[in-house]
Amino acid sequence: MLLDRARTRMSQRRLLHVLGTAHIMAVLAELHRLDRDASVLAALIHDQSKELTPEKIEHELAHMGEPVTDIDRDHPRIWHGLHAACWAKHELGVKDDAVLEAAALHSTTDAGVRPLTRALYVADICEPGRQFKAAEELLDVARRDLNEGYRQCLMYKTRFVIEKQKAELHPRSVRALREWLTADELHEFGLEPNGKTEILTT
Repeated sequence: MLLDRARTRMSQRRLLHVLGTAHIMAVLAELHRLDRDASVLAALIHDQSKELTPEKIEHELAHMGEPVTDIDRDHPRIWHGLHAACWAKHELGVKDDAVLEAAALHSTTDAGVRPLTRALYVADICEPGRQFKAAEELLDVARRDLNEGYRQCLMYKTRFVIEKQKAELHPRSVRALREWLTADELHEFGLEPNGKTEILTT
């Protein structure tokens, strides 16, 4: 049923990305003893709202009683994950907190997230449709060690956000970086472990 809904909610290109992400989640679940059904469900949910406009997302989140909060206000690029999780909870009846967290935070992650969220963060970056060499290399690391793969994906995506998108890092991403990176690695992004000095864009 979810796949049928997906076909009406997204383009063929987006659907292929979602299916590729689900495939990688199944692989990571098998390798790292995650719940396979929950892993695939989180992947199928995560980009359900990707092609909605920010205005529609904001309106529908408010209608579902979970409006955009101050921490997310200046980051409309990531609202689709929040909306997808909210939609899954209200419209599909998904109650698994791990699945909802993974879908909601797949773009930003956060400190203290569950293994399922870390796995989806990796799978979203490394699914087979991603046409860049680093995706395969990062996935190879994650197959061997999910945490190290996640850590390297954090650094890869942070460079992309800063250097390619010229965007400010989301506060949740900054928290995750401080949790997983060394002091020297944080310095590459203008971050201090204690959180006092931040240079988040170039």
